[in-house]
Amino acid sequence: ARRALERGAADDDLTRTRRSLLDAARQRLELLGVAADELARLEAVGTPNSDIWVSSPSSGHVLQKNVFAGQYVGPGRSLLSIVDLSRVWVLADVYEQDIPSVGVGQKALMTTAAYEGETFAGRVEFMYPSVSEKTRTLKVRLEFLNPSMRLRPGMYAKVELEGRGKSALVVPVEAVMDDGRLQYVFVAHDGTRFEPRVVRVGKRTNDFVEVLSGLSEGEPIVTSANFLIDSESRLKAAVAGMGSTQSDAHAGHDG
Repeated sequence: ARRALERGAADDDLTRTRRSLLDAARQRLELLGVAADELARLEAVGTPNSDIWVSSPSSGHVLQKNVFAGQYVGPGRSLLSIVDLSRVWVLADVYEQDIPSVGVGQKALMTTAAYEGETFAGRVEFMYPSVSEKTRTLKVRLEFLNPSMRLRPGMYAKVELEGRGKSALVVPVEAVMDDGRLQYVFVAHDGTRFEPRVVRVGKRTNDFVEVLSGLSEGEPIVTSANFLIDSESRLKAAVAGMGSTQSDAHAGHDG
């Protein structure tokens, strides 16, 4: 097409047609992925190459190679998988009750088993639209910079989200007793008398429990040995109940 155009023609319509053919040929090669430097070489030399370099559209690492020499490939066939690890995505599971405290753009801190004691800073990029029916968790995608290429696909990590919590009244996990129906704490009065107080609890962490009602800020509570106090109170109640039953039985016999 280029040579035909260079030969020239007395007819302007023929010249326009040849130029259109040249432009169409160039566009077809560009759509096939032929690089600009290869097109320039083809125009300069005038002969095609049996081998053509295919350049990657982005820098990265080859994770998969699905082609070998002499193989026939067609449209839609994936030849190579290339990933840019300068930024990595981390998929975290957020419990259902914690979803209101998570939002896009929220800062995150991550620790990994591979680099103990080291913290990586990132942010929430995307929250998936649905909750898993099996785990009752929501997938959240976070992004972390990885200039040193130390974070690698497939690693496990622990993520902590910052900045969207709310103030709450909390007590240590050990302070809350649960009998299967009610939750209660022991409020200390003058250090000598203990009052069992029914409370309504909310969110939990490994160390603390949120108290929604039943307790006021500043009230002293028992935070250890609750099991002994609870067991002793149950024993005394049982003994008192047995004594009352025996007295009733004797009274009936005498009558």
